[in-house]
Amino acid sequence: MNLTSCLLSAVLLLGLLSSRLALADPSVDGLAPAQQQDAAPARVSYAGQIILADFGAVAASALLLTKADAGLASMFPWLLMSPTVHGLHGNPQSGALSFLLHGGLPVAFGFVGYHVDAANCTPNEWFCGLGGLALGGLVGMLSATIIDAAVLARTHAAATATTATSRPSRWSLVPTASIARSGTPNVGLLGTF
Repeated sequence: MNLTSCLLSAVLLLGLLSSRLALADPSVDGLAPAQQQDAAPARVSYAGQIILADFGAVAASALLLTKADAGLASMFPWLLMSPTVHGLHGNPQSGALSFLLHGGLPVAFGFVGYHVDAANCTPNEWFCGLGGLALGGLVGMLSATIIDAAVLARTHAAATATTATSRPSRWSLVPTASIARSGTPNVGLLGTF
């Protein structure tokens, strides 16, 4: 097993473990336990896990890009890590919105950045607009992470407690990514039912 596949496995494992640890995290929006009883509709935030998952996804995507034949598979960690965290928290609607944010905002901001940069190009200038495309894509990625963590990464504490006590989870899905000895990237889901 080479260093790249070890690092990729460690990043994915860190992202998954952080999302699993949130299920046992008793903190509710930074309130002390005595204050939590006074607050009417308490909401549980897992924004830190979304941020950690996005950093892990960027690292995993970067590792996949080091392989010559990774291609579009390098985008899967960025698109799937945060929605997976939402799914583990029993919040599928936020997971779907997170998927749309992570896929749409980098493309939209990259498109705008390309056209703004291309408007200032001189004739016969090579790679014109690519700097704006890259900067716009990065701004879109950062925006997706901020919106996801600030707005979508919340669930009602009462719903979490009810879900945990009424029906225990008997199944789980875990995203996987690996690089074969031949250098081929593999991305998939493992499930237990």
